[in-house]
Amino acid sequence: MKAQETALNVLLEGQKQFIVPLFQRTYTWKEENWTTLWNDLIETYESGPGAQHFLGSIVTKALPGDPVAVAPFLVVDGQQRLATLTILLAALRDTARESDATLADKLNDLYLKNRYVSGLETYKVLPTQGDRSPYFAIIDPGSGDAGHSAIGAAYRFFRSKLSGLEGDGDAPSLQDLELTVLKGLEVVSITLGEDDNEYRIFESLNGTGQPLQQVDLLRNYLFMRIPLDRQEDVYTNVWLPMEQSFQGRQLEDFFRYEFMSGGDFVREGDVYKEWKKLLDKLSPGDLVDRLSAFAQRARLYRRIVAPQHEPSASLATAFARLNRWGGQTMYPFLLFAYDAHEADNLKTEDFAALVAMIESFLVRRLFAGVPTNALNRLFTRLRAQLPEGIPLLAATQAILSAPSRRWPRDAEFVEGILRYPLYTDSRPAQRKMILETLEADYGHKEAPPLEPLTIEHVMPQDLTEEWRADLGPDAEQIHTELLHVLGNLTLTGYNPELSNRPWAQKQGLLKQSNLGMNKEIAEELQWGRDEIADRARRLADRALRLWPGPAEVAEPAGQDTATTEPPSATQFASFYQQCIDRVQSTLDVELSRVNDTTFATPDRRIVIVCLVSREYENGWFWWTFRTRHQRALSTAPTGLLLLGCGSPDEVLSIPFSTWEPWLEHLNFTVYGEQFNWHVQVKRTNDRFLLHRKAVYSDVDVSAYLVR
Repeated sequence: MKAQETALNVLLEGQKQFIVPLFQRTYTWKEENWTTLWNDLIETYESGPGAQHFLGSIVTKALPGDPVAVAPFLVVDGQQRLATLTILLAALRDTARESDATLADKLNDLYLKNRYVSGLETYKVLPTQGDRSPYFAIIDPGSGDAGHSAIGAAYRFFRSKLSGLEGDGDAPSLQDLELTVLKGLEVVSITLGEDDNEYRIFESLNGTGQPLQQVDLLRNYLFMRIPLDRQEDVYTNVWLPMEQSFQGRQLEDFFRYEFMSGGDFVREGDVYKEWKKLLDKLSPGDLVDRLSAFAQRARLYRRIVAPQHEPSASLATAFARLNRWGGQTMYPFLLFAYDAHEADNLKTEDFAALVAMIESFLVRRLFAGVPTNALNRLFTRLRAQLPEGIPLLAATQAILSAPSRRWPRDAEFVEGILRYPLYTDSRPAQRKMILETLEADYGHKEAPPLEPLTIEHVMPQDLTEEWRADLGPDAEQIHTELLHVLGNLTLTGYNPELSNRPWAQKQGLLKQSNLGMNKEIAEELQWGRDEIADRARRLADRALRLWPGPAEVAEPAGQDTATTEPPSATQFASFYQQCIDRVQSTLDVELSRVNDTTFATPDRRIVIVCLVSREYENGWFWWTFRTRHQRALSTAPTGLLLLGCGSPDEVLSIPFSTWEPWLEHLNFTVYGEQFNWHVQVKRTNDRFLLHRKAVYSDVDVSAYLVR
């Protein structure tokens, strides 16, 4: 390795070509970078003759070549800087063309192009393939249009700056600027020796430049290892089509999910590192084959994320619904399923049924309030848990149906439909999809378009005096408890017109609707607690059919499982009430229900949130503590969180003042502005331990048992 301070003219003069390899990313400098370079240039000029400014390093490695032809150098680091300097020289050349043709020819022939050669060798700097078209358009004026590329923008920036100097008597002349650029701007030129590993050096230098994404690092690694004489062909025919078929982060996500489809979880920031461990074992030839396999897999992944490219209409519809729901955590398993489909081991109709089954799994878990934080690892590891000798669809259903997988049975699903605050505790796309699916089930011969419709609360979000009178003395309790549940939600194109209108007026508007669910609502003589519950039960009957439940299977050996069958809605309600009765007796107070989980004294000086859990194997209990629970407890002088642990005889009563600081130590998921904290307690030798994030030890909460 040799390093020396070098002026730009020395670096560029002679028959040389600096090749930006395909493992480098395309040009990324922006106006802030160009402005800094321009200001450095002007300050160097103003410092007087002989002044110099250090720009940084440019690392290259000499490549084998013809001794009497152009000497090729591989650019390992500094390609953004080198490209920008030549773009600046091109702008200076073109500005000088009208007033000083000699200067323009000098810049072109000595520092931008190699004379007496043809083809790509004519360019002093040969960018990576993605940048060549706009770069050539600038170096060869009239050969093309640099367009809206970053390179074109850089060129226009410098042309504008140079034009702004005209007519300013104190500004440097074009000749002054030429001298300052070529001799006043210095770099450290580092030339690697034959035994130096350019890729390791590139990796070590990356931390000081523009941060690379995981897919950038992976591409760099692949093309550093692919033989140089094959890089162009592999890039053009394999990598580039794959890259161009995706948008934004989709290609990076593909490589993560493709790795996970093998059964191992990987964090977003470790994708490159984990792939490198596997690919290091391959020869350069095998690496090319693996890249071709990546491209084939990417075509399948594209069908999942962009279902319009999936030939099967039923499968495309299933993918589109899952994407709308937010089913990205299932992608690794779907890639695995595509393997079976491509090998004719999974029929298209069974593949579509598999995706629909996963949708059912997700929908039911939402209404049951099951945390989503474990889904990523669950679906990554699912392939390794599938029983052998059973078709993939049936095997997947068997594994997901195990109680530890928390696919809610019918009773729990119906209870969730009756009580779950769907409007606040789901993503907008999820609740809209649920309502659209239910409406479509009414079986219209001429189905109205549902996409432009919005969600309407039948009982309005703001109660008017008319609504209070209609709901009766329990108006506030009914409103708090049932406002956001499915039974009170519908779709409409007349949201502003309906708004807070009294029921009689809303009823008239809903009668005119083309939607089956609205016509059904309009048949009610009034709208209150009973009507909302009755409608929820009718919708639940449809939902049970639209989103079928798990198969009745035995729990696989070694898996965590509930010690009892899921309690019915009646059992759940009884559990809640018995917990509250115990606390009322202990505190000697009278409590009334505020909503499904919240109770309070008449003066609201004591507010209690009660959550219950059945017991799982090995003594585990779990609950979901939500933002609305936190808000309810924080409003009272005395707030208590009750955690029912399997039976009313074992209830934890934790003061909110003690509970709130622990929240930051718990795992959580977020839906919009709604936090869902995952509360897990394990009973061990008559002690109750609150499980916290890995960096914290568990907390013994046994002292909070209600005696």
